[in-house]
Amino acid sequence: MKKSLRHILLGVFLATMSLLLFLGLLFPVVQIDLSGLMGEYGKLLETYGMSYAAENGFQLMSGRSGVVIFFEQMSVSAAETAGVRFSAASFTWLNIFSQVVNILLLLLAAVMCIGSVIWLIMGEKENIAKLMAAVGLWAAFVYFAEGILYVIILNSEWKRLLETLSQSSSLFVGDIFRTLSFMPFILIALAEVAYWTVSFKVKDREKVAEIPKEENKAEEQGAEEQQDEKNFVSSLHELKGLYDSGVLTVQEWEEAKKKILDRL
Repeated sequence: MKKSLRHILLGVFLATMSLLLFLGLLFPVVQIDLSGLMGEYGKLLETYGMSYAAENGFQLMSGRSGVVIFFEQMSVSAAETAGVRFSAASFTWLNIFSQVVNILLLLLAAVMCIGSVIWLIMGEKENIAKLMAAVGLWAAFVYFAEGILYVIILNSEWKRLLETLSQSSSLFVGDIFRTLSFMPFILIALAEVAYWTVSFKVKDREKVAEIPKEENKAEEQGAEEQQDEKNFVSSLHELKGLYDSGVLTVQEWEEAKKKILDRL
Protein backbone atom coordinates (compact mmCIF):
# COMPACT_ATOMS: atom_id res chain seq x y z
CA MET A 1 0.00 0.00 0.00
CA LYS A 2 1.48 3.31 -1.11
CA LYS A 3 1.76 5.90 1.65
CA SER A 4 1.52 9.64 1.16
CA LEU A 5 4.33 11.99 2.14
CA ARG A 6 2.12 13.31 4.93
CA HIS A 7 1.60 9.83 6.36
CA ILE A 8 5.32 9.08 6.26
CA LEU A 9 6.24 12.37 7.99
CA LEU A 10 3.64 11.87 10.72
CA GLY A 11 4.86 8.32 11.27
CA VAL A 12 8.47 9.46 11.54
CA PHE A 13 7.67 12.15 14.11
CA LEU A 14 5.50 9.70 16.04
CA ALA A 15 8.33 7.16 16.11
CA THR A 16 10.73 9.92 17.19
CA MET A 17 8.49 10.85 20.13
CA SER A 18 8.24 7.19 21.14
CA LEU A 19 12.01 6.75 21.00
CA LEU A 20 12.56 9.96 22.99
CA LEU A 21 10.18 8.70 25.66
CA PHE A 22 12.22 5.50 25.93
CA LEU A 23 15.59 7.26 25.96
CA GLY A 24 14.22 9.94 28.28
CA LEU A 25 14.36 7.42 31.12
CA LEU A 26 18.14 7.81 30.96
CA PHE A 27 17.94 11.41 32.19
CA PRO A 28 18.42 11.73 35.99
CA VAL A 29 15.21 11.88 37.96
CA VAL A 30 17.14 12.92 41.05
CA GLN A 31 20.73 13.95 41.56
CA ILE A 32 22.63 15.13 44.62
CA ASP A 33 25.36 17.72 44.43
CA LEU A 34 27.58 18.00 47.50
CA SER A 35 30.19 20.30 45.95
CA GLY A 36 28.88 23.16 48.10
CA LEU A 37 29.00 21.08 51.27
CA MET A 38 31.17 22.40 54.13
CA GLY A 39 33.39 24.71 52.08
CA GLU A 40 36.79 23.18 51.44
CA TYR A 41 35.51 19.70 52.27
CA GLY A 42 33.04 19.98 49.43
CA LYS A 43 35.80 20.92 47.02
CA LEU A 44 37.84 17.98 48.24
CA LEU A 45 34.92 15.62 47.64
CA GLU A 46 34.50 17.09 44.17
CA THR A 47 38.19 16.53 43.42
CA TYR A 48 37.83 12.83 44.16
CA GLY A 49 34.53 12.57 42.29
CA MET A 50 32.56 11.88 45.47
CA SER A 51 30.33 14.95 45.50
CA TYR A 52 27.87 13.94 42.83
CA ALA A 53 25.41 11.09 42.38
CA ALA A 54 22.38 10.67 40.13
CA GLU A 55 19.71 8.10 39.33
CA ASN A 56 17.58 7.80 36.23
CA GLY A 57 14.29 6.08 35.56
CA PHE A 58 15.86 2.71 34.80
CA GLN A 59 17.79 2.68 38.08
CA LEU A 60 14.75 3.69 40.13
CA MET A 61 12.81 0.65 38.88
CA SER A 62 14.54 -1.37 41.59
CA GLY A 63 12.39 0.35 44.23
CA ARG A 64 15.41 1.51 46.23
CA SER A 65 16.96 4.87 45.46
CA GLY A 66 20.67 4.97 46.22
CA VAL A 67 20.54 8.78 46.42
CA VAL A 68 17.77 8.58 49.02
CA ILE A 69 19.62 5.90 51.01
CA PHE A 70 22.77 8.00 50.98
CA PHE A 71 20.83 11.05 52.16
CA GLU A 72 19.20 9.08 54.99
CA GLN A 73 22.59 7.82 56.16
CA MET A 74 24.15 11.26 55.83
CA SER A 75 21.32 12.81 57.87
CA VAL A 76 21.72 10.32 60.70
CA SER A 77 25.50 10.69 60.68
CA ALA A 78 25.34 14.50 60.69
CA ALA A 79 22.85 14.50 63.58
CA GLU A 80 24.96 12.10 65.63
CA THR A 81 28.11 14.13 64.99
CA ALA A 82 26.35 17.33 66.11
CA GLY A 83 24.90 15.55 69.13
CA VAL A 84 21.30 16.35 68.25
CA ARG A 85 18.25 14.22 67.68
CA PHE A 86 16.90 14.13 64.15
CA SER A 87 13.97 11.99 63.09
CA ALA A 88 14.41 11.28 59.39
CA ALA A 89 11.28 10.99 57.28
CA SER A 90 10.39 7.67 55.64
CA PHE A 91 10.81 7.62 51.86
CA THR A 92 9.42 4.12 51.33
CA TRP A 93 6.29 5.43 49.64
CA LEU A 94 8.40 7.60 47.33
CA ASN A 95 10.51 4.62 46.28
CA ILE A 96 7.44 2.49 45.59
CA PHE A 97 5.70 5.29 43.71
CA SER A 98 8.79 5.91 41.61
CA GLN A 99 9.23 2.20 40.89
CA VAL A 100 5.64 1.84 39.64
CA VAL A 101 5.76 5.03 37.57
CA ASN A 102 9.02 4.18 35.82
CA ILE A 103 7.98 0.60 35.03
CA LEU A 104 4.73 1.88 33.52
CA LEU A 105 6.62 4.52 31.53
CA LEU A 106 9.00 1.87 30.19
CA LEU A 107 6.10 -0.36 29.11
CA LEU A 108 4.32 2.59 27.55
CA ALA A 109 7.47 3.62 25.67
CA ALA A 110 7.87 0.07 24.32
CA VAL A 111 4.22 -0.08 23.23
CA MET A 112 4.47 3.32 21.54
CA CYS A 113 7.69 2.39 19.72
CA ILE A 114 6.07 -0.75 18.31
CA GLY A 115 2.75 0.99 17.67
CA SER A 116 4.34 3.89 15.80
CA VAL A 117 6.19 1.50 13.46
CA ILE A 118 3.02 -0.51 12.82
CA TRP A 119 1.04 2.66 12.13
CA LEU A 120 3.76 3.95 9.79
CA ILE A 121 3.64 0.72 7.77
CA MET A 122 0.01 -0.32 7.98
CA GLY A 123 -2.03 2.33 9.79
CA GLU A 124 -4.60 4.55 8.13
CA LYS A 125 -6.68 6.04 10.95
CA GLU A 126 -5.03 9.24 12.15
CA ASN A 127 -7.00 9.27 15.38
CA ILE A 128 -4.77 6.44 16.63
CA ALA A 129 -1.63 8.41 15.77
CA LYS A 130 -3.02 11.54 17.43
CA LEU A 131 -3.83 9.56 20.56
CA MET A 132 -0.29 8.13 20.76
CA ALA A 133 1.20 11.61 20.24
CA ALA A 134 -0.88 13.05 23.07
CA VAL A 135 -0.12 10.11 25.38
CA GLY A 136 3.62 10.46 24.69
CA LEU A 137 3.62 14.11 25.77
CA TRP A 138 1.65 13.34 28.94
CA ALA A 139 4.01 10.47 29.78
CA ALA A 140 6.99 12.82 29.46
CA PHE A 141 5.20 15.27 31.74
CA VAL A 142 4.71 12.50 34.33
CA TYR A 143 8.47 11.80 34.25
CA PHE A 144 9.11 15.52 34.68
CA ALA A 145 6.66 15.66 37.61
CA GLU A 146 8.38 12.68 39.22
CA GLY A 147 11.69 14.53 39.23
CA ILE A 148 10.08 17.67 40.63
CA LEU A 149 8.51 15.57 43.39
CA TYR A 150 11.89 14.14 44.38
CA VAL A 151 13.52 17.57 44.41
CA ILE A 152 10.78 19.20 46.47
CA ILE A 153 10.58 16.44 49.06
CA LEU A 154 14.31 15.84 49.48
CA ASN A 155 15.27 19.52 49.53
CA SER A 156 12.54 20.12 52.08
CA GLU A 157 13.98 17.36 54.25
CA TRP A 158 17.45 18.80 53.70
CA LYS A 159 16.31 22.21 54.95
CA ARG A 160 14.70 20.57 57.97
CA LEU A 161 18.03 18.91 58.75
CA LEU A 162 19.83 22.25 58.47
CA GLU A 163 17.38 23.80 60.89
CA THR A 164 18.13 21.00 63.34
CA LEU A 165 21.85 21.52 62.85
CA SER A 166 21.49 25.27 63.32
CA GLN A 167 25.00 25.73 64.70
CA SER A 168 26.66 24.24 61.63
CA SER A 169 24.10 25.28 58.98
CA SER A 170 26.37 28.04 57.73
CA LEU A 171 28.74 25.36 56.48
CA PHE A 172 26.19 24.24 53.88
CA VAL A 173 25.27 26.02 50.69
CA GLY A 174 21.77 26.03 49.17
CA ASP A 175 19.74 23.09 47.89
CA ILE A 176 21.64 19.98 47.01
CA PHE A 177 19.00 18.03 45.06
CA ARG A 178 18.30 18.66 41.39
CA THR A 179 16.69 16.93 38.44
CA LEU A 180 17.07 16.70 34.67
CA SER A 181 13.74 14.96 34.14
CA PHE A 182 12.49 18.06 32.33
CA MET A 183 14.75 17.36 29.34
CA PRO A 184 12.65 14.50 27.85
CA PHE A 185 9.55 16.66 28.24
CA ILE A 186 11.17 19.53 26.31
CA LEU A 187 12.44 17.24 23.53
CA ILE A 188 9.12 15.43 23.15
CA ALA A 189 7.25 18.75 23.23
CA LEU A 190 9.39 19.95 20.29
CA ALA A 191 8.66 16.73 18.41
CA GLU A 192 4.98 17.19 19.25
CA VAL A 193 5.01 20.70 17.76
CA ALA A 194 6.65 19.33 14.61
CA TYR A 195 4.05 16.54 14.44
CA TRP A 196 1.05 18.89 14.60
CA THR A 197 2.69 21.40 12.25
CA VAL A 198 3.12 18.69 9.63
CA SER A 199 -0.37 17.39 10.37
CA PHE A 200 -2.02 20.72 9.56
CA LYS A 201 0.33 22.23 6.99
CA VAL A 202 0.77 19.19 4.78
CA LYS A 203 -2.92 18.41 5.04
CA ASP A 204 -3.81 21.89 3.79
CA ARG A 205 -1.46 21.51 0.83
CA GLU A 206 -3.04 18.20 -0.08
CA LYS A 207 -6.49 19.81 -0.04
CA VAL A 208 -5.29 22.63 -2.27
CA ALA A 209 -3.83 20.07 -4.67
CA GLU A 210 -7.10 18.11 -4.74
CA ILE A 211 -9.27 21.14 -5.69
CA PRO A 212 -8.12 21.33 -9.36
CA LYS A 213 -8.59 17.57 -9.66
CA GLU A 214 -12.17 17.82 -8.42
CA GLU A 215 -12.88 20.73 -10.77
CA ASN A 216 -11.45 18.82 -13.74
CA LYS A 217 -13.50 15.79 -12.79
CA ALA A 218 -16.68 17.88 -12.64
CA GLU A 219 -15.92 19.41 -16.04
CA GLU A 220 -15.32 15.96 -17.53
CA GLN A 221 -18.59 14.69 -16.10
CA GLY A 222 -20.43 17.73 -17.52
CA ALA A 223 -18.90 17.17 -20.94
CA GLU A 224 -19.87 13.50 -20.87
CA GLU A 225 -23.45 14.38 -19.94
CA GLN A 226 -23.67 16.89 -22.82
CA GLN A 227 -22.28 14.31 -25.24
CA ASP A 228 -24.80 11.74 -24.02
CA GLU A 229 -27.63 14.19 -24.57
CA LYS A 230 -26.43 14.84 -28.12
CA ASN A 231 -26.24 11.10 -28.78
CA PHE A 232 -29.77 10.60 -27.46
CA VAL A 233 -31.13 13.40 -29.66
CA SER A 234 -29.30 12.01 -32.67
CA SER A 235 -30.69 8.53 -31.97
CA LEU A 236 -34.22 9.92 -31.73
CA HIS A 237 -33.82 11.70 -35.08
CA GLU A 238 -32.60 8.49 -36.73
CA LEU A 239 -35.47 6.44 -35.29
CA LYS A 240 -37.99 9.12 -36.31
CA GLY A 241 -36.63 8.98 -39.85
CA LEU A 242 -37.00 5.20 -39.91
CA TYR A 243 -40.56 5.52 -38.59
CA ASP A 244 -41.49 8.18 -41.13
CA SER A 245 -40.07 6.05 -43.96
CA GLY A 246 -42.20 3.12 -42.84
CA VAL A 247 -39.31 0.89 -41.73
CA LEU A 248 -40.55 0.90 -38.12
CA THR A 249 -44.10 0.22 -37.00
CA VAL A 250 -45.88 2.45 -34.52
CA GLN A 251 -45.29 -0.08 -31.72
CA GLU A 252 -41.59 -0.46 -32.57
CA TRP A 253 -41.19 3.33 -32.71
CA GLU A 254 -42.87 3.81 -29.31
CA GLU A 255 -40.77 1.06 -27.66
CA ALA A 256 -37.47 2.39 -29.09
CA LYS A 257 -38.36 5.95 -28.12
CA LYS A 258 -39.27 4.85 -24.56
CA LYS A 259 -35.92 3.03 -24.13
CA ILE A 260 -33.99 6.14 -25.21
CA LEU A 261 -35.99 8.47 -22.98
CA ASP A 262 -35.58 6.11 -20.00
CA ARG A 263 -31.81 6.41 -20.33
CA LEU A 264 -31.93 10.20 -19.85
